[in-house]
Amino acid sequence: MKLLSRLFIALLICLMALPVVPGRTEAATEISLSSTYGYVGDKINVNGNDFPSAADIYYCYNGSNDCELIADNVEIEEDGTFAYNKFEIPQSCKGKHRIKALYGTIGEKHQDFTVHPKVEVTYPSAPKGFVAEGFVGDTVKVKGTGFNCSEENIVVRYYQDKTNYVEFNVSNAADEYGTWTANFSAPDSSKGKHDISAEGSATDDAEVTGTVFKVGPRIKLSPESGFAGDIVTVIGTGFEAGERFIKIKYDGEEVKQIEAAETDEFGSWRATFEVPSGAKGDHYVDARGKDTEYSNVDDVTFTIGSGLKIAPQTSADSPGYVGQNFTVSGGGFEPNSRVTVTYGDETVEANTNRDGNFPTSGNITFEAEGTHGAQMVVVEDTRGHKFNATFFMEENAPPPPLLISPEDGSKTGFTGKVTPTFRWSTVNDTSGISHYCLQIAKNEAFTNLFLSVRDIAAKPGEPTVSYELSKGNALGQGSYYWRVKAVDKASNEGVWSATYSLRAGKLPLWAFIGIIIIGVGVIGFLSYYFIVRKREAFYR
Repeated sequence: MKLLSRLFIALLICLMALPVVPGRTEAATEISLSSTYGYVGDKINVNGNDFPSAADIYYCYNGSNDCELIADNVEIEEDGTFAYNKFEIPQSCKGKHRIKALYGTIGEKHQDFTVHPKVEVTYPSAPKGFVAEGFVGDTVKVKGTGFNCSEENIVVRYYQDKTNYVEFNVSNAADEYGTWTANFSAPDSSKGKHDISAEGSATDDAEVTGTVFKVGPRIKLSPESGFAGDIVTVIGTGFEAGERFIKIKYDGEEVKQIEAAETDEFGSWRATFEVPSGAKGDHYVDARGKDTEYSNVDDVTFTIGSGLKIAPQTSADSPGYVGQNFTVSGGGFEPNSRVTVTYGDETVEANTNRDGNFPTSGNITFEAEGTHGAQMVVVEDTRGHKFNATFFMEENAPPPPLLISPEDGSKTGFTGKVTPTFRWSTVNDTSGISHYCLQIAKNEAFTNLFLSVRDIAAKPGEPTVSYELSKGNALGQGSYYWRVKAVDKASNEGVWSATYSLRAGKLPLWAFIGIIIIGVGVIGFLSYYFIVRKREAFYR
């Protein structure tokens, strides 16, 4: 019995001395993520531990069964681990999404990843680690990800400074994965970085990780071409807020500002200067300020070309008028040569100076005349090259006259064949009145015209205008209608005045003849009674 006990004890000791080999159990198998929250596009590591076989990695949207295979048959190391470091978070809505690894026939391990909303600039593009840069007025394209699925009423906020921002409505709702895009023009904002964020019907601005857009200083010219003596406006943007001491250079020389620059709180300003005398071609304009060097601002080009200009300038919206004086000058022509300037039937010759500009002294002045609309002023050089400028003549119709006499509904003459005088008020017009048109008709629709006169001279300085019918145009008995309109010296025809009616002949012809017959009868009777009868009585 002792022997048996000793053998049992020896067996136990041997068993305890054997090395323990750990087994792989289901409970020890797991995955982990390098980060459990972030944004669409983030790259994370998915690590597996104690996996018995190769794994397939899936991304399940919103924790549902809507899963996308990201990597299949991921190899397992000898110790049962794997490391997949190519996992990029796909387009997905705000909230939790499941990353799971499947192995064997039914094995599954998972971890949740929370997507947060963010905004990024996609244009202009920038290298990784740098911010997008541009200028005020540039098109900026942004993309939002991680918003609610199909979220609506999304607006982009561009911060001009720490407190002021401009909102831009996103035209479409976010897609089924919470992604949207928008374009906008960078508003006035000072030099430096400006925050861009967004919010929607289910996402607050504070939730969103925004981005930045860096604004640089820039200048523009208006106009960008012309001649010596032109007034040019320089528009500066992207300077420091309230920046002082703005200077402008033209071909390397500072020019005097006519309208001095004053920079606003968003770094924008405008100033004007007169283009110095110079030869035809490109000339360079630059600007600086107290905190912005010339080297920080790209030059812009002002081009002096061959051509002419009219002063004052006219346009379809701001036209000239007949009788207005305007001057003509030009530049960019052959130096020290002769040019011919023509307006209508009038021609003037002039000489150019050493820079090719004219006139060399005094002014070339024309008095505006002719038909309304665009009129050409033409300059021709000695080589036969022609250049045009346009004088826009006003196209406003003069107002209708007020009719005075004969009064509406009046009657004139006894039996017709009358020659009344028609009178109406004088009309005032910017270009002056050239003449009046009178129409007399036998019906109110003026389809049966009796007389039409188109050349009744205007009488400047007099309150009324009149026209007397000649005997050859005397009105026969009947009803008539008359009206008047004015035509100005730019050939703009006004609308017709109100229509007045009149009647020629107060009595019908038959009544007039009857009265004459009755009168003759009465006279005959009285003559017989007082003369013939008295003679008969005398001789009795």
